[in-house]
Parts: sequence; structure tokens; C-alpha cells
Amino acid sequence: MPRRIRLVASLALLPFSARAQTPSTTPASTAAVREIRADGLKSLTVPQIAAISGLQTGAEVGRDELQAAADKLLQSGLFAHVKYNFQSRADGLVVTFHLDEAERIPAYFDNLPWFTDGELNDAIRAKLPFYDGKLPPAGAVVDQAADATAKETNA
Repeated sequence: MPRRIRLVASLALLPFSARAQTPSTTPASTAAVREIRADGLKSLTVPQIAAISGLQTGAEVGRDELQAAADKLLQSGLFAHVKYNFQSRADGLVVTFHLDEAERIPAYFDNLPWFTDGELNDAIRAKLPFYDGKLPPAGAVVDQAADATAKETNA
């Protein structure tokens, strides 16, 4: 009987000793972004892609930040598909976005007779420098364009 009690007591303490030896948090791997690349571009430039994604060269990033940047690109509405990969180098990461630009349609302004299309286009361009008169059917970029025109019409 005493042997059985000792065995149960030893097993009961096992999870506590294992937990004490395991670190509670493991540091996430990060590296500095050295270069941002993109392929599949038709009307946007790599600096515009970087700005939309929120990535900046020199910034320390991990997998979560890279995924968040890809998610921002997709949520913008400007891209139908977004994939990325990265290469680790001695001096940091080279991030490459593989993009398929979404269809964009011409923006029309209806029922705003007191503003010219030029004024509204300029308001959008001030907020979205890549705006060329066309917008995707949906996404964060459409919301930002609507905000820009709302500020113009309320000014």
C-alpha cells in the first residue's frame, strides 16, 4: 500500500515539474525587411504596394506582420489574390508579394452638381495617390475614396 501512494504522489507532481521547466513564452523570430518586391502588377508600383501593405524597409517583422501586410493588400479590394514569400538573408528579409490585381471600374459621381468631377477626383487622389479614376467594386480603398469625397462635400 505505501508503494502505491508514493507512485500516485509522484505522478501527481509530474505536470508541475514539467511546467516549471518549460518557458512560458518563446520569443517570435523577427528580421529587418531589406527589400520589398511584387510581381503581377499592371497599374500599381512596388512603392505603392509597400505603402498599402504597411511594410517599411528596415522594420523588424515576423510571420504575423507579414501575414497582416498580405491581409491589408487583400482587404484593400485592389487585388483578387495575394500570396507572399520571403527569403532570409544575412542582412534581413526580401519579401515578395505575388499579386493578381482585381478589376477596377471607372468612378462616377452622381447627384453632386455643386462639385466638378475634377474636384472630387482630386480629393480622392489626395488620400489615395495611386487613384487613376478607377476603383475596385469593393474594399477598403472604396471606403477611403468615399470618405475623401464626403470630406470634400462637407467642407
